[in-house]
Amino acid sequence: MKGALYEINDPIRYIIRCYGDAATANPSVDVLDVGDVIVATHTVGVGLTRIGLSRMFTGSFTPTTEGIWSLHHTDAHGGDTVKSYSIGLKGIQSIAIQVDAIDGKVDVIDGKIDDLQMDIDTIELVINALPGRLDDVDTAISAIDVIVSGTDAALISINSAVSDVQTDVTTANTKLDTLLAKDSGIAQFG
Repeated sequence: MKGALYEINDPIRYIIRCYGDAATANPSVDVLDVGDVIVATHTVGVGLTRIGLSRMFTGSFTPTTEGIWSLHHTDAHGGDTVKSYSIGLKGIQSIAIQVDAIDGKVDVIDGKIDDLQMDIDTIELVINALPGRLDDVDTAISAIDVIVSGTDAALISINSAVSDVQTDVTTANTKLDTLLAKDSGIAQFG
């Protein structure tokens, strides 16, 4: 899921805050999957642990599929809150995939540069092989014209590939900046 803040199979810790006296609140938290099906119910001692003498309790769940997961908290004193979590590939992983794609494009550019160097080497061989006769010079010039035409097409292709890589790098940097700017703190209810 693009822009997901949490990863599949990665435990998510949450904190809830009860209304009224925590000792009599009897809080309950239902964990709902992407189909809004309750996959777990946490209560005190079974998934929920009170934090000191506060009105707060902590628990955790592990999402197993991509999408929006939810927690529904209720308690005996009227507490009733819902929190949603976006589950999918983390931003860093998404950027890593883009970096791999950029690496592939760089490899293609390197290959085209190698091809261009072979064309240059061929031109040098043709020039060095000229015996100085006019007929041989005309033949060499024709051969060079053919190679230069191919080289121009290779340069255009390289420029296009470099532009694609620059665009991908800019997109990856933007996603990384966005990811770093997000606060991935622990959700609190109450």
